[in-house]
Amino acid sequence: MSVVERRIQAGDLEEVIEQISNRWQDHVYFSEKAEKLTSAVTEV
Repeated sequence: MSVVERRIQAGDLEEVIEQISNRWQDHVYFSEKAEKLTSAVTEV
């Protein structure tokens, strides 16, 4: 059983949702950074 599943069973759903949204925001942030880097590299 994963940590997320254990937390959901423990009724700690809000924390799980918060962690998922934080990870998603990080992913979006890094994707944007990567796109900027890629476009900067291709322009040169």
